[in-house]
Amino acid sequence: MSITINLSKIRNNEGTSLSFNLQTEKLDLLAKEDLLITKPLQIWVEVKNTGNILQLQGEVETEVTTNCDRCLEKVILPIKTNFKEKLIHTSNLKLLHYLTKDEIEEEYVVFDKDNFDLTDFVRESIILAIPLKILCAENCRGFCPKCGQNLNRSSCNCTTDEIDPRLAILAKLKRD
Repeated sequence: MSITINLSKIRNNEGTSLSFNLQTEKLDLLAKEDLLITKPLQIWVEVKNTGNILQLQGEVETEVTTNCDRCLEKVILPIKTNFKEKLIHTSNLKLLHYLTKDEIEEEYVVFDKDNFDLTDFVRESIILAIPLKILCAENCRGFCPKCGQNLNRSSCNCTTDEIDPRLAILAKLKRD
């Protein structure tokens, strides 16, 4: 499913702006298998024509469900994030003759059709808004490394005094 906006009304009209209010049910995040969008995406986009460049600003709001990285319990993450891009139509590239192709690609998004696809920007902003370490609670205790018991639900009788043989030399150094 793609998320597109039509830029034909604004592309050749300097000083104008357009706003879009979009909603979509599905978007494949491609990041993690257990990452699911559970609330329809609300997307607000404003595009301003500042001459030969279109300034695009967007905001995305949704909810993502995934698993806690420590105990694998279901976690619901509310997501509210923004994105900004500078767009330039292929017909205006000659105006940037002083920039190399790499510099243009680094600073601008080049487009050649009036129907502009926002899907990648929306996907990227959602993925970047998700924390690297997802926890159900700050004090999540996870699983016992020996017996596998979820330590948030109940404790176990395993001893944790054993030192990993690979780290035993470090424990000896600490004692000395």
